[in-house]
Amino acid sequence: MVFFPRQEGTYANGKPFSDDFVRKHRISVSDGLTYVNEQPLFTLLRDVPVNPNSVFTMKFPQQFIRFIQLRVGSRSPFEIAEFELYGNGFVPRATYRSQVIDLGEVSNYGTISWAQRALELVDGELIELPDLGQTSVAVRMKTGQDDSPLVHFQKVIDDETRAVSQVVVSEADYNKLPSGEKGDIEDDADNWSPWSLPLESGQLIPLPSPRPYFQLQIIMESQSVTQTVRIDSLRIEHSLPPAAAVVGEISLADEPNPPADIGVIDKDDAVVLPSIDGGEEVLFAYDVRAIINNNQNGFDALRIDTPTPARFVGLQMGDPLEPVEPDRVSADDRSIEVIFTSNKVTFDNNVPLRVLFEGSTVVFGTIFTGTVWDTQSDILGQPVLEGDANFDVSTNSLRVALTQKSVGEIVRAIEFNPSVFTPNGDGINDLIAIKYTVIQISEPKPIEVAIYDLAGRLVRVLADRDQPGGIYTEMWDGRSDTDEAVPPGSYVVSLSVDSGIGNFRRVGVVGVAY
Repeated sequence: MVFFPRQEGTYANGKPFSDDFVRKHRISVSDGLTYVNEQPLFTLLRDVPVNPNSVFTMKFPQQFIRFIQLRVGSRSPFEIAEFELYGNGFVPRATYRSQVIDLGEVSNYGTISWAQRALELVDGELIELPDLGQTSVAVRMKTGQDDSPLVHFQKVIDDETRAVSQVVVSEADYNKLPSGEKGDIEDDADNWSPWSLPLESGQLIPLPSPRPYFQLQIIMESQSVTQTVRIDSLRIEHSLPPAAAVVGEISLADEPNPPADIGVIDKDDAVVLPSIDGGEEVLFAYDVRAIINNNQNGFDALRIDTPTPARFVGLQMGDPLEPVEPDRVSADDRSIEVIFTSNKVTFDNNVPLRVLFEGSTVVFGTIFTGTVWDTQSDILGQPVLEGDANFDVSTNSLRVALTQKSVGEIVRAIEFNPSVFTPNGDGINDLIAIKYTVIQISEPKPIEVAIYDLAGRLVRVLADRDQPGGIYTEMWDGRSDTDEAVPPGSYVVSLSVDSGIGNFRRVGVVGVAY
């Protein structure tokens, strides 16, 4: 840092300009990240009680600086002709937002991936780091149905009432308006999705499609002045869709029109959701209907993403719906896939379908997302969007709510199978399964499952980890933390969940016999 008055010339009385330098001052800096009462928080960098030099020069450790504050403490007249600040390194945050990208035709989106590398400035040279170091990258994306994610309004004044209203105009027309007629600019929520959460490289793009337009936002941050991150390439998979549109809705199989007890407001419309007790196993009906053009492949597969393990019950197709034997069904802890190549949905065979499955949910408003695709082609899968897929079902949503009695609960149930076991190594009842349900927690929280004797002494910790809500099972083999067989008798099983707003606990008693 350098500052000084004019170094050449004199006043009319012969006094050099260079004598009017700052003789006492304090220098403070702020990184611009912390504010108090809407003012940046400054930290003292240097207190200079006496400065004998006309040209003040100061070196200081390399750091992020946005604001510099100079407080002059002397009463002598002074002049600052030049204030210079020298440094190197990288800014802490950089944001890139692309223009709206037109694919030229409606497309389904597959995965997004990119190549990135972190660099560090060492002795004036950029050195590639083996990992991201102190840098980070956040990539977001949005998809749209038209060429602008914004809606522009023109102010219009009624000649008689002088009331001011707004009408939608194009961006080009908006830019030509005089400033007094320019109205609001809002996000186009009808034709564009909101920005996604930060994506992972290689992740399937979780946004509405098929759509012809998209936009990217890349935020690059660094906690070190000497480190930065660079995106070398970015790749987005896309293909023609198997259908023009695919909509779906979920309901309880025995309650297609749920009572208006629990709902949400979606784009100013009230949506009534099916509701269940958290963790309760119920029979769901998942209805799908498509619009398919004669030049599109159609689809013969449906995947339903489930928050907990689910069991396939049946497939129905046609109008009216009739049971159909699927060609293949597979399921894991998070999804069900149903293949129906023998009854492929096409332009000529565009029939609605329904998948019946048993499952549950543990978080209010869980979305049972779905994807359809054609197993006989390389076309990417197409998301199932919320809509009216069955005229006899009124939910028009892929979301499932929890009942009012589940709201506020965290630990829903704890079960033991068997309640008394005999861990004697004969292969019969050697283990006990402790099954429990945690609801209303969408982010991982500390959960502990522990075994105590009746005197309150800790015997075994079966689980001590962070996990979100779900249905879990822990196994106990009748041994202690020191791997010793426990004596026969009764033991207390304790389930503890730290939700962030309180600690919730459930206990039960199991028996050990030999």
